[in-house]
Amino acid sequence: MKKVIAIVLLLTVLSCGGFCMISADALRERANVTVKENVLYGDRSYAEGATVFTRAEYDYHLFWDTKYKVGKIPTCETEYSFSAKKQYRDSERRQYGVILELDIKYGVNLAIPAEEQSGISKAFRELYDETKPGEEKKRMIRLQDYYEYYPIRVSFDLPGTLWQGNSYEGLSPDSQKNEMEVWERFNEFFRIPVPKDLPAFEISVSRSERGDSIGIGTGIIGREFYLRGTNVYTSDRCFFSIGNRLGYLEGYEEEFVDTSLIPGGYGIYSVSYRNVRDETNTNGNLTSWHQNYDTGIDADSLTMVFPLEQSVEVNQIMVNPDETKLLLLTRERDELYFTVIDIASMKELQKFKVCDDKYYVVNENDDFIAIEGDENISVIALQPNGEYELSFSVPINEEINVNSVHKGISTVMDFDGERLVTVDPIYERQYSGFETCSFSMAVYTKDGLMYYAEYDSSLSVIADTGNYNYNILPLEFRVELE
Repeated sequence: MKKVIAIVLLLTVLSCGGFCMISADALRERANVTVKENVLYGDRSYAEGATVFTRAEYDYHLFWDTKYKVGKIPTCETEYSFSAKKQYRDSERRQYGVILELDIKYGVNLAIPAEEQSGISKAFRELYDETKPGEEKKRMIRLQDYYEYYPIRVSFDLPGTLWQGNSYEGLSPDSQKNEMEVWERFNEFFRIPVPKDLPAFEISVSRSERGDSIGIGTGIIGREFYLRGTNVYTSDRCFFSIGNRLGYLEGYEEEFVDTSLIPGGYGIYSVSYRNVRDETNTNGNLTSWHQNYDTGIDADSLTMVFPLEQSVEVNQIMVNPDETKLLLLTRERDELYFTVIDIASMKELQKFKVCDDKYYVVNENDDFIAIEGDENISVIALQPNGEYELSFSVPINEEINVNSVHKGISTVMDFDGERLVTVDPIYERQYSGFETCSFSMAVYTKDGLMYYAEYDSSLSVIADTGNYNYNILPLEFRVELE
């Protein structure tokens, strides 16, 4: 707590223009960060040469860049800096590619009469018309009575694309036409019939005594269909999958929706796009777009590019750094498989089993992919000949890692062909409310877990307050193996 108070006092002094009065010795002392090693399992020699880089900050004014190298005689170096102006970390926003969802709208639309509406909206409006002020009415309905095919909602989150919304209100006729063409193309392409035997479910409408307040409700739709899959994009194409299973319902076996009407059937799909953003035309922090409105989506390019068996579930799609290969993780017969596909020909180049884990987190790197499952940790490495190889798949030591409750979420890794080193921040112990500057390290080889240790940083000073901003917080962890 004394250290935290000292930092707060330092900020007060600096904010009063006292920065220039602080001696170089004082600044050097603030860079005197120490890291204490606590080996909990295995032999440190397996971790020698591993260097952990940590960037930490306090209140966006004080910054510490620390480099700690594991060894018989460890080294720890820190560069300290101060900024009178707050500095915030820039993080690249993740883009989600093609987003496909069901467009089943729930609610009462009073703008148009029931006979002009369709789908579930029509059912709600009909029930509303039958409900008097101060009453509530319920009705059992079936989805298949209102839809022949599942309605599709599509949006795009790709570099330089314009269309990321689903509303056509306020758009010019040309703009609306452009978006509607894309919307209709995707709905025409992904024609998936609503099964005829879905169970009925309940909807309800209530009106207040004055009739000016409306409440709605809906029960669980048995065996719901979840369309959204996974995707990856290159500089000009997006590759994506869809879900093809109905939700589990007791008494039913696993059931698939009918994908036979999709051109090419079930598989990996592709659509081309282009950057329609005009980076040269800016207004302050706002970026304008080309004058002629364009979604940037080439709807005519939508196609199935790699067929899959109905039972195959696509868990993740990746692309290699030079954008020549697709990398798939699929679940088949309760086993996880890795497939390499040549993008130019869309032909399968490699396929092999990885493990039996049902739940996992993927850590993707340029030259290796690590998969942290519920039971195993697996490494797929890129070889000099351009092929991928399963380096190992070994059990995770749960007894050692039991306190690492966030493992797999913020893990950073490196792999040297034999050793996989993983580094995780250690969370504040009492409530696990925030990351500290301390970290844990694990080293795996083909023989399993060989080393596990925790490293306590002197920057991990926990303030006696509920506000985590009163603590020194890590901005970034990174690890490298020699």
